[in-house]
Amino acid sequence: MIRVSLVITLISTLIFQLCPQVVINLFGSKESAEYNEFARLCFRIFLIFTMLNSIQILSGIFFQAIGKPIKSTIISLSRQILILIPAMIILPKFFGVKGVLYAGPLADFTAFTIAVILLILEVKMLKNIIKNNDEEEKKKFKEEELIK
Repeated sequence: MIRVSLVITLISTLIFQLCPQVVINLFGSKESAEYNEFARLCFRIFLIFTMLNSIQILSGIFFQAIGKPIKSTIISLSRQILILIPAMIILPKFFGVKGVLYAGPLADFTAFTIAVILLILEVKMLKNIIKNNDEEEKKKFKEEELIK
Protein backbone atom coordinates (compact mmCIF):
# COMPACT_ATOMS: atom_id res chain seq x y z
CA MET A 1 0.00 0.00 0.00
CA ILE A 2 2.88 2.33 0.76
CA ARG A 3 4.27 1.90 -2.75
CA VAL A 4 0.91 2.54 -4.40
CA SER A 5 0.19 5.63 -2.32
CA LEU A 6 3.72 6.98 -2.87
CA VAL A 7 3.33 6.57 -6.64
CA ILE A 8 -0.05 8.35 -6.60
CA THR A 9 1.19 11.20 -4.41
CA LEU A 10 4.42 11.50 -6.42
CA ILE A 11 2.39 11.92 -9.60
CA SER A 12 0.19 14.47 -7.82
CA THR A 13 3.22 16.38 -6.56
CA LEU A 14 4.77 16.43 -10.03
CA ILE A 15 1.52 17.74 -11.55
CA PHE A 16 1.19 20.43 -8.85
CA GLN A 17 4.80 21.51 -9.32
CA LEU A 18 5.34 21.15 -13.06
CA CYS A 19 1.96 22.05 -14.54
CA PRO A 20 -0.32 23.60 -11.93
CA GLN A 21 -2.13 25.62 -14.59
CA VAL A 22 -3.75 22.42 -15.89
CA VAL A 23 -5.37 21.84 -12.50
CA ILE A 24 -6.22 25.52 -12.08
CA ASN A 25 -8.00 25.49 -15.45
CA LEU A 26 -10.28 22.72 -14.18
CA PHE A 27 -11.85 25.35 -11.95
CA GLY A 28 -12.13 28.04 -14.61
CA SER A 29 -9.86 29.19 -17.40
CA LYS A 30 -11.12 32.74 -17.93
CA GLU A 31 -9.36 34.26 -14.93
CA SER A 32 -6.96 37.20 -14.94
CA ALA A 33 -3.23 36.77 -15.35
CA GLU A 34 -2.72 37.91 -11.74
CA TYR A 35 -5.15 35.29 -10.47
CA ASN A 36 -3.41 32.53 -12.43
CA GLU A 37 0.02 33.67 -11.28
CA PHE A 38 -1.08 33.64 -7.63
CA ALA A 39 -2.82 30.27 -8.05
CA ARG A 40 0.36 28.74 -9.51
CA LEU A 41 2.36 30.16 -6.61
CA CYS A 42 -0.15 28.69 -4.16
CA PHE A 43 0.07 25.25 -5.75
CA ARG A 44 3.86 25.27 -5.83
CA ILE A 45 4.32 26.38 -2.22
CA PHE A 46 1.34 24.92 -0.35
CA LEU A 47 1.47 21.51 -2.05
CA ILE A 48 5.25 20.97 -2.24
CA PHE A 49 5.19 18.09 0.27
CA THR A 50 2.00 16.41 -0.94
CA MET A 51 3.94 13.17 -1.33
CA LEU A 52 4.63 13.03 2.42
CA ASN A 53 0.90 12.95 3.18
CA SER A 54 0.64 9.34 2.05
CA ILE A 55 2.99 8.17 4.81
CA GLN A 56 1.14 10.18 7.42
CA ILE A 57 -2.28 8.86 6.38
CA LEU A 58 -1.12 5.24 6.14
CA SER A 59 0.60 5.52 9.53
CA GLY A 60 -2.64 6.67 11.12
CA ILE A 61 -4.48 3.73 9.54
CA PHE A 62 -1.73 1.33 10.66
CA PHE A 63 -1.93 2.44 14.29
CA GLN A 64 -5.72 2.22 14.23
CA ALA A 65 -5.51 -1.29 12.79
CA ILE A 66 -3.12 -2.55 15.48
CA GLY A 67 -5.23 -1.11 18.27
CA LYS A 68 -3.23 2.02 19.09
CA PRO A 69 -5.93 4.72 18.89
CA ILE A 70 -3.96 7.40 20.74
CA LYS A 71 -1.04 7.25 18.30
CA SER A 72 -3.50 7.13 15.41
CA THR A 73 -5.32 10.19 16.72
CA ILE A 74 -2.07 12.11 17.24
CA ILE A 75 -1.04 11.39 13.66
CA SER A 76 -4.47 12.18 12.26
CA LEU A 77 -4.77 15.49 14.10
CA SER A 78 -1.15 16.56 13.74
CA ARG A 79 -1.31 18.05 10.27
CA GLN A 80 -4.65 19.82 10.17
CA ILE A 81 -5.35 20.76 13.78
CA LEU A 82 -2.14 20.73 15.79
CA ILE A 83 0.20 22.26 13.21
CA LEU A 84 -1.60 23.79 10.21
CA ILE A 85 -4.05 26.06 12.04
CA PRO A 86 -1.48 27.53 14.46
CA ALA A 87 1.02 27.94 11.60
CA MET A 88 -1.60 29.76 9.52
CA ILE A 89 -2.11 32.16 12.41
CA ILE A 90 1.58 32.68 13.29
CA LEU A 91 3.47 32.61 9.95
CA PRO A 92 1.59 35.47 8.23
CA LYS A 93 2.82 37.78 10.99
CA PHE A 94 6.35 37.18 9.72
CA PHE A 95 5.85 36.40 6.00
CA GLY A 96 2.56 38.08 5.06
CA VAL A 97 0.28 36.17 2.69
CA LYS A 98 3.09 33.76 1.83
CA GLY A 99 3.11 32.76 5.50
CA VAL A 100 -0.29 31.14 4.99
CA LEU A 101 1.13 29.24 2.02
CA TYR A 102 4.22 28.10 3.93
CA ALA A 103 2.01 26.75 6.71
CA GLY A 104 1.00 23.84 4.45
CA PRO A 105 4.51 22.48 3.81
CA LEU A 106 5.46 23.07 7.44
CA ALA A 107 2.42 21.07 8.59
CA ASP A 108 3.03 18.32 6.02
CA PHE A 109 6.69 17.91 6.92
CA THR A 110 6.12 18.06 10.68
CA ALA A 111 3.22 15.58 10.56
CA PHE A 112 5.32 13.29 8.36
CA THR A 113 8.18 13.48 10.86
CA ILE A 114 5.88 12.66 13.78
CA ALA A 115 4.41 9.71 11.88
CA VAL A 116 7.84 8.35 10.92
CA ILE A 117 9.16 8.64 14.48
CA LEU A 118 6.12 6.83 15.88
CA LEU A 119 6.43 4.15 13.17
CA ILE A 120 10.13 3.57 13.84
CA LEU A 121 9.51 3.26 17.58
CA GLU A 122 6.61 0.87 16.99
CA VAL A 123 8.59 -1.32 14.58
CA LYS A 124 11.46 -1.54 17.08
CA MET A 125 9.03 -2.53 19.81
CA LEU A 126 7.40 -5.16 17.59
CA LYS A 127 10.81 -6.58 16.64
CA ASN A 128 11.68 -6.90 20.33
CA ILE A 129 8.40 -8.68 21.01
CA ILE A 130 9.04 -11.07 18.13
CA LYS A 131 12.63 -11.66 19.28
CA ASN A 132 11.51 -12.34 22.86
CA ASN A 133 8.77 -14.69 21.67
CA ASP A 134 11.25 -16.56 19.48
CA GLU A 135 13.61 -16.97 22.44
CA GLU A 136 10.74 -18.24 24.59
CA GLU A 137 9.74 -20.70 21.87
CA LYS A 138 13.33 -21.95 21.58
CA LYS A 139 13.51 -22.35 25.34
CA LYS A 140 10.23 -24.31 25.39
CA PHE A 141 11.44 -26.50 22.55
CA LYS A 142 14.70 -27.26 24.39
CA GLU A 143 12.79 -28.08 27.59
CA GLU A 144 10.49 -30.46 25.67
CA GLU A 145 13.49 -32.16 24.11
CA LEU A 146 15.08 -32.64 27.56
CA ILE A 147 11.87 -34.19 28.89
CA LYS A 148 11.82 -36.74 26.06
